[in-house]
Amino acid sequence: MRTIAIANQKGGVGKTPVAVNLSVGLAMAGRLVRLVDMYPQASATDKILGYDTELKASAYNLLTQNSVTLADVVIPASQEGLHILPSDIELSGAEVELISGIGGQTRLATKLYKSRIPYDYIIIDTPPNLGMLTINALAAVDEVVVPVSPTSKALKGIHLLERTIEDVRNNLNRPQLHISGVVCTRYGRTNVSKDILEIVQTRFGDKMFTTVLRDSIKMEEAESRSQSIFDYSARSNVAQDFADFVKEVISRE
Repeated sequence: MRTIAIANQKGGVGKTPVAVNLSVGLAMAGRLVRLVDMYPQASATDKILGYDTELKASAYNLLTQNSVTLADVVIPASQEGLHILPSDIELSGAEVELISGIGGQTRLATKLYKSRIPYDYIIIDTPPNLGMLTINALAAVDEVVVPVSPTSKALKGIHLLERTIEDVRNNLNRPQLHISGVVCTRYGRTNVSKDILEIVQTRFGDKMFTTVLRDSIKMEEAESRSQSIFDYSARSNVAQDFADFVKEVISRE
């Protein structure tokens, strides 16, 4: 089983679209996938289940209540082979409870690995910060995929993420935790995009995915309609980009 957190301290880089479309794409490729939404904004949950879905329980309940199990929270998606551990705004309140609770930094890992379902992938969408929710995500995975958009601030904050990964690796007994890949998102046809992409490629070398995820109005439309890009516009350029990205992720199995 591969366990991957989609993380970047900087907001607006497309973490949730990467998490959602990677999860859907892997399921379409025949993998059994659990998508874990650790973002209180619940964007991944909305895109998989729709905006009006009423949840009986969420990631908040799983993390803060000992009696709540994965079976109480995980919901099958419409895409065969994909299950989601949903989030809602209540999850924002978990930060304080996790800080003060015993084992708060590894609560997610403790709950996740009690599952008896043989998932091929666990994909975790994280908030744009390095708080307790992100630390819980990092403590539950082996790999981190970092989405980077080609702006002048593309590398800002990544060194803090790397430092946090090092701290989790050393202090929470996760020696295998590492950045396994960096993917360029929202790439446009501008000289700035080209220049920043070259800088990022130089910085991360062979950790960079070859696939570049192009900026597209189709992606914005898919998000506004609470759909994956494969469901909304399967023949679009950005859907092909994500299909290629999924193939690259699979090739690293």
